[in-house]
Amino acid sequence: KSEVAFDVTPDGEGNIVRLALHLARGFIEDVRNGPFATDIACSFLSDVISETDRAAMEPLIVALQREMVNRSTVISRAGAVPEARPLGEWSGALDVYYGRADVFERALGHTRFALRNGASGSGPELQIIVNAR
Repeated sequence: KSEVAFDVTPDGEGNIVRLALHLARGFIEDVRNGPFATDIACSFLSDVISETDRAAMEPLIVALQREMVNRSTVISRAGAVPEARPLGEWSGALDVYYGRADVFERALGHTRFALRNGASGSGPELQIIVNAR
């Protein structure tokens, strides 16, 4: 059973048009390992979203980082956890991340972003999907 899976979809010319990160629901909700799942999700979002769209998604990334630190004992350098920001339209994404809702989708300037709760052959999972627009 895999806790983390990653899909890459290219177009006919070999350009990446879709990236998907799959996190097992049990990995996210595990008391000891949940912060690692959140760290993987934050790294994925920070690295695959275009620079122009990253600023729009920053409130979600910051909220996940803060939740990660608040949920358990995490060693981090002083000042490493950013100040909280209002979530606004991104609060629905946090609900999906924590399993309280099924789907959150948002079109950004260069990407379409989705969080979905679903199931794979391994069981319940969270899918974080980024499509090029």
